[in-house]
Amino acid sequence: MSTIVIPANLKDAFISTKQARICDENGKTLGYFSTRREATEEDYEWAMKRFTPEEIEAAEKSGPCRPASEVIPELIRKYGL
Repeated sequence: MSTIVIPANLKDAFISTKQARICDENGKTLGYFSTRREATEEDYEWAMKRFTPEEIEAAEKSGPCRPASEVIPELIRKYGL
């Protein structure tokens, strides 16, 4: 994952929102931003309804993680935006 450092005068724009679409000056979407947060009990409940214990175990044993640049397009193809 690459790191993008923003100037101090833009910091509040990122802190004040939970999710944002990042665009260039022409309105072209460059990407999306969401603040980091800790998982909640509701997150775990959501996941447990959608994945079997066997799927979770297989994922844990599957080896190294894949980069987001591979995973995100796959998720968009599978689930849409």
